Amino acid sequence: MRIDKQAPAKDFSYAVIAQPSAFKPRIAQTDDAVTMETDSLTVRITKKPFSVSFLTPGGTVINADEPGLGTSWIGEEVTTYKTMQEGERFIGLGEKTGNLDRKGNAYTNWNTDAYGYTTGQDPIYATIPFYIGVHHGMSYGIFFDNTWRSNFNFGASNNRFSSFGAAGGEMNYYFIYHSSVAGIIRSYTGLTGRITLPPLWSLGYQQNRYSYYPDTEVYRIAQTLREKQIPADGITLDIHYMDAYKLFTWNKTRFPDPAGMNARLGKMGFKTTVIVDPGIKVEKGYPAYENGLRSDIFIKYSDGKPYTGQVWPGWCHFPDFTGAKGREWWKQQITAYHRAGVAGLWNDMNEIATWGQKMPDNVLFSFEGNTVTHQQAHNVYGLQMVRASYEGYRAITPNKRPFILTRAGYAGLQRYSAILDGRQTARRKIICCLAIRLDEQPRIKRRSLLWHGHRRLHRQSHAQPVCPLDADRRVHSLLPQSHGHQHQIRGALGFRGRSAGDLAELHQPALPPAAIPLLEFLRGHANRPSRHAHAGAGSHP
Repeated sequence: MRIDKQAPAKDFSYAVIAQPSAFKPRIAQTDDAVTMETDSLTVRITKKPFSVSFLTPGGTVINADEPGLGTSWIGEEVTTYKTMQEGERFIGLGEKTGNLDRKGNAYTNWNTDAYGYTTGQDPIYATIPFYIGVHHGMSYGIFFDNTWRSNFNFGASNNRFSSFGAAGGEMNYYFIYHSSVAGIIRSYTGLTGRITLPPLWSLGYQQNRYSYYPDTEVYRIAQTLREKQIPADGITLDIHYMDAYKLFTWNKTRFPDPAGMNARLGKMGFKTTVIVDPGIKVEKGYPAYENGLRSDIFIKYSDGKPYTGQVWPGWCHFPDFTGAKGREWWKQQITAYHRAGVAGLWNDMNEIATWGQKMPDNVLFSFEGNTVTHQQAHNVYGLQMVRASYEGYRAITPNKRPFILTRAGYAGLQRYSAILDGRQTARRKIICCLAIRLDEQPRIKRRSLLWHGHRRLHRQSHAQPVCPLDADRRVHSLLPQSHGHQHQIRGALGFRGRSAGDLAELHQPALPPAAIPLLEFLRGHANRPSRHAHAGAGSHP
């Protein structure tokens, strides 16, 4: 559904990759309305006043514009108001804090470096403008494909409507109807893409904290994990591996032989992932800076001067990942990591984060040759950075699956990357990961493990999160309690009485040696009698 107060521009999306399917709706038109019917859905568009309703073939309202409000503008800000059905509940929006049931709350999408964020803080790192409404035994999904700062209201401060809108751009949303929540999520990922099978090692435990250096400390950590028989398949290096935090460099004192270190870790069964930030330090003689200037790939102010923001290395320029030229430059630069034996790239600070957290709005981005301001490009910058990282590593190693991790992104990031849920406490990680799970349905169940490090929790964007073994009971208290929708949502989440046993069923032809002890533990747990029927919500294992 595309609505604008002027002639619509060319349809373009960074998120949507599906091509329209051929179908022949039955269309009828009167002076007052247009009706389109398929075997499963009826869409009724009223002309005066303009409004849209989605109904079952039998005429039951699934979702409808709120009479008198519909879609409207305040200046350039556009909002669609939907009638809130009796008992309606809302789930989704991806990486958000708070309960799974979003009713009574409002949320903003503006990718933000939210260090140590609290239980109810919003916005945080990523933008997934997709939600599911459930009421009267029916469920539907809405994906609002607008990259500007957007807002979703699910009955916050009002009892009349739910709404979604953005600070600019057009009203462009996809309506998905299915008999189950899981079916809606399948349709959403069919629209925005599904992750390809990741490298097998990335499904295991990865040791990660801020920060491991020098190389002798990395060896000590790896050796300790082996001696204590703790299953582990990866080690991640944070910013201290770099020379003065400059990208594509190594600190020669701390890491005199990166390739040799990674080769030695490889013999011990470890793959190395390194953090990469987009900021390129402004420093004469620094190869990445000099090359970036010559290649003209940095984002600029409206007067043509490169934008400069301050991050870890100091004052930096930033590649324009929304243009093919910027992405190609990045692909060439990351070959240095491959030569050093690095297996994975952790894309960080890509909200874009800068000290001060206030990039000016008059910074311009290519947007594939259709120049736009920071206001429109901000939320997709992280998505396009991980796209460049993924495509770059695929080009370098065409016969190997790359491991790419990101902190920020937009709908569709699952095509390229897993997502990091940021920097907060373990208690908040469970709720956050479950919310993400509802938005990015795993194409492959029971073949993935969530891995968590000393202070971080990583999550494959296609993967079923591994939560505490009593998570089924804990989630019970977070789910909507009305209209019998718990069974649908629990089914979409994949909770079962013996979830650890499901995780043990990893039907892979070969497993990393480090994974075997963990799998044996999981199988042993699965053989124990389930306690879920005897323990109340919120109890601990």
